[in-house]
Amino acid sequence: MDSYLNLENKLYKDILKYPPNEQAIIKKAYIFAKMMHNNQFRKSGEPYIIHPIWVALIIISLNGDYKTVASALLHDVVEDTSISIMQIDKMFDSEIAMLVDGVSKIRSSNGIKKNELNLASLRKLLLYFQKDARIIALKLADRYHNILTLKYLNSEKQKVKAIETLEIFSPIADKIGAYEIKNVLEDASLKALLPNVYENLYMQKKEYQNKHVNILVNMMDKLTKELQENNINVKIRYQGKNIYSIYRQFELNHKLENLHDLFSLVIVADNKSDCYKAREYIKENYENIPRFERDYIKNPKTNLYQSIHLSIYYQKILLQLKIRTEEMDIISTQGLIGYWSLYGDKARIKMQKYLSNSGLEAIWQLDKRIKDNQEFVNIIKQEVLGKSLHIYDESGNSHDIPIGTSVIDFATDFYLDDLKIDYEFYINGKLEPATYILQDNDYVAISRVLKKENHT
Repeated sequence: MDSYLNLENKLYKDILKYPPNEQAIIKKAYIFAKMMHNNQFRKSGEPYIIHPIWVALIIISLNGDYKTVASALLHDVVEDTSISIMQIDKMFDSEIAMLVDGVSKIRSSNGIKKNELNLASLRKLLLYFQKDARIIALKLADRYHNILTLKYLNSEKQKVKAIETLEIFSPIADKIGAYEIKNVLEDASLKALLPNVYENLYMQKKEYQNKHVNILVNMMDKLTKELQENNINVKIRYQGKNIYSIYRQFELNHKLENLHDLFSLVIVADNKSDCYKAREYIKENYENIPRFERDYIKNPKTNLYQSIHLSIYYQKILLQLKIRTEEMDIISTQGLIGYWSLYGDKARIKMQKYLSNSGLEAIWQLDKRIKDNQEFVNIIKQEVLGKSLHIYDESGNSHDIPIGTSVIDFATDFYLDDLKIDYEFYINGKLEPATYILQDNDYVAISRVLKKENHT
């Protein structure tokens, strides 16, 4: 009960940043949700209202608008009580009702199997993303809290939720660039599915970090001072690769100490010009590894991510550096959801504009031609949200391709249009055979050489 009262107090404190009229709507939503969830409890034994409060607090921490905060508090009222969407509309407004409806599962009906209901609900959720991008933020915040409380479910339900998270919600977070949320979803899912593997990797990473933490801190202090002495004002922090990403690298037989991005220094500069000045200083004064250098400021990823990447050797450890502005830093961690922090009242319009070219638009195109819910969800998992790689061509254009694609397959799709031409393939500046399997963030350059004709 203490934790519930503390959360309630935090909610009332955190909403003080909203204007009084908006606070009133949020409080009204909270009081109503609290009343409707009365005598309902989570598997942990806590009052159910704790979950909506947590979802609302996550939205507030992301600077979400007041209607999204109110919707977070109400998001399970329709699904878990007798209240209808029409009643939410009448008590609040059509916008809040639409947001709540977007994250509410379809209610059970006689004769419809649970699996079919779940598929229909998932389809509905995915389609509602087109109506309002804030529904994505709401659902990710909802799943964020639920995935952190998986331990209260039985083993089988934990696995079902974890698999669904890795197949649907983590890829959605990746599509919109919400890396902070994505990393939490992935790590918690791995922990539920393979607890021993997770624990082993966690301890390896922790041991490596403890062994080298002094070097990391020394590098942060040293580089900050050096850049400032060169009139480049920066803030530097370090971050580690999430456990699930390490797990995926281990599946490819990579060793921990050989991961160039196991630990990164995030260098936040005042402006774009200073980002490039910092890059040049580091390349001139440290042992840079050219094959890991990327310029995502000039060529942003399809999910909005922008940074300059360098990898260096410093005191015999491999270290990645990410250089970006403060605005880029917000987008690079929160993605589309970061628009709330950057654009305020204009965020919703900009969110919707981005969604129309995010890769998620394929979901709505598939809806028009596929009627069966199971087939629809399977195709979404495999073709829209399936694991893909970000590849860059010699013009700096970004391409999303399936994992396991060879350079000749990539070239066939985009370049090979003349059988009289031989091709040489350069990956990150190095000549590679046509069978080379492309890796995430590879730069591909194709050299075309005319075949010698046989005149005998």
